[in-house]
Amino acid sequence: MLNEEKPTEQAFWVALKVALYYGLFGAVWIIGTDLLVTNLPLSPGQMQRIQSIKGIIFVLLSLFVVFFLLERKANRPRRYRRNSRRNNEKDPDYLRTCPEWLTSVKMTETGQ
Repeated sequence: MLNEEKPTEQAFWVALKVALYYGLFGAVWIIGTDLLVTNLPLSPGQMQRIQSIKGIIFVLLSLFVVFFLLERKANRPRRYRRNSRRNNEKDPDYLRTCPEWLTSVKMTETGQ
């Protein structure tokens, strides 16, 4: 089977991946925007305002990044099942390639 991890193990790896992407995004944002702002001829008051605006933009962008990553991961099983149903007509043995946790989730949802 392609992926025989338990759902809790998969949740761990999804959470780790999202956290690493968020950390990478944050580091690039902080270093990149600090380099940009420090090279501008600004007064201390302007610098303070720019830093505040930078922080607000970071929060808004990071909300989008975290939402996008989690939404993408959350919809992966649904997309996989939808594609598997389409492929079932072409390949009747598609369940053999389906991850074990996905087939158990499908059985639980139908009450079997």
